[in-house]
Amino acid sequence: EKEKEEKEEEKEDREDGDEDFASLLYPTRKARSNSCQSRYLDDYPLTLNHTNNGFLAPGGIAGGYSQSLRDPQRGPPQKRERRERSGTILEEIVQHSLRKLESDKPVRRKPQRSLPNFPNFDAALRMSGSDRTESPPSQRRLSERGMEEGGDGRASPLAKKPRTGYGLRTDLEMGENADNWMETKDIALSAVTAIQGVVFHHYPFLRKKKTRLEVTYHAILEFVFEKTSPEMMGFYYQRWKGADDHLSEMWDKFEKACGGVSPAHLGLPKQLWLYDPWSDAIAYSSAISRLRKIDEVYTAKDKLSCLVDVGNLIFKALEKYWNSNESGDLSVMVGGDELLPLFMYVIIKAKVKKGFSQSYFMQDFIDDQCSIQKEGYLLATFQTAIALLANETDPEELAKRGEDAKRRQQIKREEKKPPPLDDDASFEEFL
Repeated sequence: EKEKEEKEEEKEDREDGDEDFASLLYPTRKARSNSCQSRYLDDYPLTLNHTNNGFLAPGGIAGGYSQSLRDPQRGPPQKRERRERSGTILEEIVQHSLRKLESDKPVRRKPQRSLPNFPNFDAALRMSGSDRTESPPSQRRLSERGMEEGGDGRASPLAKKPRTGYGLRTDLEMGENADNWMETKDIALSAVTAIQGVVFHHYPFLRKKKTRLEVTYHAILEFVFEKTSPEMMGFYYQRWKGADDHLSEMWDKFEKACGGVSPAHLGLPKQLWLYDPWSDAIAYSSAISRLRKIDEVYTAKDKLSCLVDVGNLIFKALEKYWNSNESGDLSVMVGGDELLPLFMYVIIKAKVKKGFSQSYFMQDFIDDQCSIQKEGYLLATFQTAIALLANETDPEELAKRGEDAKRRQQIKREEKKPPPLDDDASFEEFL
């Protein structure tokens, strides 16, 4: 049935004149297995790839298909024209951005939802900050030829007329200002709208289905946030710097007071410890490792997915432990009251960097649909956990709670020991 649906969708795309992208969306089974092992293959009909002329163009996930897009000389004339046109998508936006930045008076207004209407982020940052000597690795992904030159080998007009106009870095240097941040947020969303409009203009079949539209939007959102992540997150880092620094200090205090935090220190029942409190093993290690990577992704959706993965890994660790110990069903023992302290334990062990900045970034950019699903629930759990750890949790009290739990567990162990054996008769009776 799935293959039948794919064939019908492929037929619809071909009727609309989208043969190239039909093959990209629905590659053969052999191409799927050879080119991409990801289980998300069917979910990503559009990716952005580097082209030979230095710009980004839509391409398929399958390597062979995306390579054909990069070579405009391959295929019939109609397809060559489409490939050449796809290579100019970002070029149009860049040229428009250069013209806009060349205006004498800096433009400070809320962006219009038209196509295209956003500043060239890399150029704006380069011109507004003289101390910026090198772009971070994430910003070098756009080739120097495409961004610093006109795209065809000619020098950029910006190089002829140095000026300090409006740029994201200018707002960053102004300090904590909510109005500036909201304007920057609108610019980022306007960039997403502009690129999305160009892509849909050249490939209208991508908007025909809700899934394609959502995936395309997320791909563009990831591209824009990856490009502007240092500057956009800079506003959060400055606004929540005091809270983030205080939270980082608490990690060291917890470790110093407790000598290694365990689930017992958070008041969790013994069934959720996984290991004894005096054991060297680290409980929920997979969830801890996953949470440490939350600052390695750029979009709010990816950060929320990280929280969802942490929740899933916590339950998987519990399920694996209890299945190996043949202790029965776990579902009746884990609820919201247990999930919060479990999250607090994982956050302490992961030593999350800039926890408040991360949480408010996710809160500002979370999708409305996700906010009422598990992503929204886990975000609220994450925010509650870091707030309690920063303001309501005393490291000394945490250490005392852990020692009491260890003492109670030791007493239970002593009670379960067999009575001492005085003679052979007692030993025979004991056996």
